Amino acid sequence: MAALLLLLAGGCRSPSLLTDGRTHEALPRQEASPARPMGEGPWLLQVRKQDLWVRTPAGGDSEYALTRTGRVVATRPYGNGLGWSGVAISPDGRQVAYVERPEAQEHESPGRWALLWIVNSDGSGRRMLLDLRKHALTPGPFRAGAILWSSDGARIAFSLESFTRTGPESRPCPLAEVHTVEVGSGKVERLFESPARGMLTPRGWSAQGTVSFSLFSCEATAEVGKEGRLFEFEPGRGIRDTHARGAVSSDGVHTLLLPPTPEAGVPTALLDGRKVDAPSEVDTRLLRHVAWMQHQPVAYLTTYSGQPRSCAFDRVPAPALFQANFDVSRPSIEPRTGLGGLMVLAFSPDDAHVLAATVLLRSQASEVCRPDTFDSLLVMERVQLENSPTLTALSASSIRLDVPASQMGPELQGFVGWVR
Repeated sequence: MAALLLLLAGGCRSPSLLTDGRTHEALPRQEASPARPMGEGPWLLQVRKQDLWVRTPAGGDSEYALTRTGRVVATRPYGNGLGWSGVAISPDGRQVAYVERPEAQEHESPGRWALLWIVNSDGSGRRMLLDLRKHALTPGPFRAGAILWSSDGARIAFSLESFTRTGPESRPCPLAEVHTVEVGSGKVERLFESPARGMLTPRGWSAQGTVSFSLFSCEATAEVGKEGRLFEFEPGRGIRDTHARGAVSSDGVHTLLLPPTPEAGVPTALLDGRKVDAPSEVDTRLLRHVAWMQHQPVAYLTTYSGQPRSCAFDRVPAPALFQANFDVSRPSIEPRTGLGGLMVLAFSPDDAHVLAATVLLRSQASEVCRPDTFDSLLVMERVQLENSPTLTALSASSIRLDVPASQMGPELQGFVGWVR
């Protein structure tokens, strides 16, 4: 792949206005990126050295900086999940929300941020949406966590964690609250408090307003959230434990739930509430990732297989890839034969391109459990994904991003997803 080239886009634009009346150019070290010409791409968002970059692997592998402050706080989500907790792409792919630490900060800790920004994916229209230092949202010290767009792009949810010791010998265990801020007005509203102490990550936001989140309890006696399963908060009705792992589509229309216990030995899934038998190879306890198409009721899910309490990530066989079809007339989950070892990560806004990774296999378990060690990071056309008979053929026809080749972990070289 050609060396990275800086894409210099011409054109002038007026300075964007922040919520406190200052222009974007007046902020110290917060420089504007030139607006890129629209219609090119496809474009991927990447976290690199505490800044954001937009890059296209096609047409000469060009890129441009979306931020230049060196203060973007992008951390891995709790529970070894893939992705980044401080950066979120709007459902239509046209805006990016990200968080930054202020220049002067007394206590720096992972995930701690104070400033929430939004910017158009071409670098225009940047504005500060929220400064936590100006809001008394929770008493005492707190740590700001993950952010999540609503399915209609009108609001952004964020978590705040307060730390107290539950006993003289215990380590601090956070109690999380989830708040929202309106993108248009900047109005902040408290949604709910976590049902138990632990690490909370917002996961999805349905079109009906239900917020899904995962919870990993750090209290040894807690029954709630000890498996990191999915919970749902419905305004006016409160919090419900789904007792399952799952995911919500980016448009908020579809929900996939995988209960941990098979019925009569057969794995089952709930596709928008409808019970569907899953292939026997689907290990619902080891669901690793779900990637949704943007304009079709289809999701690709990757599951490992293994015994409880063992490190299945280091064992053969390869993780399996399945296609879930949410079509009303014939909902189903089918294996993608020949593509074992491929993890579909994200579809582009027009569903024409796919970001995927191949999993590095080991002949035996290692002493340390390392989930998601990848052999390559690929960009491909969706038609290639749908028609390639084998992983070897698919890899050969794809663009490889991890050049020079190197063993990758769950960070996936900082790639967040697709923008338009």
